[in-house]
Amino acid sequence: MSTGASEAISGFLLVGPLSSVIVLTWVASWWRPRLRPGVVAAVGLAAGVLAIVAAGLWPDDDEGGGLSSVSTASAVLFLNGLLAVWISAALLLITGIVALVRWARSEGLGAERGR
Repeated sequence: MSTGASEAISGFLLVGPLSSVIVLTWVASWWRPRLRPGVVAAVGLAAGVLAIVAAGLWPDDDEGGGLSSVSTASAVLFLNGLLAVWISAALLLITGIVALVRWARSEGLGAERGR
């Protein structure tokens, strides 16, 4: 495997797991009657915020402070949370747009049937 592909896979494994679960669950929610896409995206947003907060509370590796004292686990958790927040916000926006379009279509069809 090339170095670039290896770095991309390593980067995804560090930053992408939480976002992947959110996206896959959101996609599945469009076909599952018990899951709601908006709820899945909102829970994903909350999970991302929780991960960011947990990363901030994670103990540092050394007591010296500064940027070099941030633990690897804390950085990975922060990046996972940050990406999850962005992805979830985008999914919430998409869900809202789809709901608005569906509502507009149903109102338009209702008005045409009334004529």
